[in-house]
Amino acid sequence: MNLLVSTGNWSSATTGDFGNEHPGYGWTCQSAARDYGVQEIQVTVTWQEHGRERQVSLSTMVNNNATEAQ
Repeated sequence: MNLLVSTGNWSSATTGDFGNEHPGYGWTCQSAARDYGVQEIQVTVTWQEHGRERQVSLSTMVNNNATEAQ
């Protein structure tokens, strides 16, 4: 999530994986506009454990006006 937020790529990079370091783990990213120029960014990580899909989701808010000014 930090990489997506720091680079501003949350709208263009919507899926990925963790490569050879963490095989079997993937992620998706969704963003939604909120009030006052704020974007909510949610990253969901999925993996298989004991034959069942598991997932965890994290979200944060980003001031879209501040990232566009950089």
